[in-house]
Amino acid sequence: EPRAFAFDRVFPPSAGQEAVFAEVQPAILSLFRGMNACVMAYGQTGAGKTFTMAGEAGREGVIPRCCALLFEKPMRVKVSVVR
Repeated sequence: EPRAFAFDRVFPPSAGQEAVFAEVQPAILSLFRGMNACVMAYGQTGAGKTFTMAGEAGREGVIPRCCALLFEKPMRVKVSVVR
């Protein structure tokens, strides 16, 4: 049976880390107003979800940018995945 899905935003492969963070930044800033926030990366294996969230040196992803925004100083974030 067909199903319909709705997404707030879908980024093309050409979107950079800056574009993704610009989209989630308002949700992160809402934490200061006592709101809850959740950022979810969804997609096929190998689509770039981990890179989008973690990034690399010089091309930081959502997690390091959020930490820098919230704590106002650079942080090193280590992400691991257990299967």
